[in-house]
Amino acid sequence: MNEAIDLKEYLQIFRKRGWIIAVLVTIAVAISGILNFFVIEPVYQAELTFMVNFNQNENAQITKEDMEYGTNLVEKYKPIIKSRKVTSQIKKNLNLNMSQGEIGNAIQINSISGPVMSVTVQSTNPKIAKDIANEVPEVFGSELKRIAKVDGIEVIDTAVIPTSPISPNKIKNMMMAAIIAIVIGIFIVFLLDYLDNKIKTPEDIEACIGIPVLGTVLYYETGDNKKSKKNKRK
Repeated sequence: MNEAIDLKEYLQIFRKRGWIIAVLVTIAVAISGILNFFVIEPVYQAELTFMVNFNQNENAQITKEDMEYGTNLVEKYKPIIKSRKVTSQIKKNLNLNMSQGEIGNAIQINSISGPVMSVTVQSTNPKIAKDIANEVPEVFGSELKRIAKVDGIEVIDTAVIPTSPISPNKIKNMMMAAIIAIVIGIFIVFLLDYLDNKIKTPEDIEACIGIPVLGTVLYYETGDNKKSKKNKRK
């Protein structure tokens, strides 16, 4: 029974101040929508895969030891891709208006299997993302061939211009903004109710003085009350 009463009280609280939650959600979703659609620049990602040719004899079969060697070689020299020498050469070749640090931060490299690697490049310009991704094997291959004495790099899949951005996720961000607004709104609603000391129901009286209420008297306006109110207004 008490649980039913508590539930009714909660529902009354939300009926009274639920507009606060609705307003907060509307404002949060509107702000999130404006930021995601008009302010935040979309980020595009181009991807390329290549393989390191570490076996100099074309007729020789690749053994398990060769695969392990290729994997270790790739992991060992992976940081070269983000080195200043490689990024400066990429900047020079493509005539980019970007710093070496920005180019290095835009490039991500991952090992797929053995000597096979993937390069992903993120940029607000889809064409620049594609150009940098396709330039990485050229510059990195030359450095790797000079340092590690390998045959070079063979591109498996070249990068193409991405047509859709990977971020921001507009719908997800707006939903997150709505959820956060709901949580904040619920907190504000309960805080206002907690700070409200007005007595509104017989249960409030019982809670304050600890004495059960025997009955209630309804208030209604009589003719004399109405006349006295009019006289006071005059």
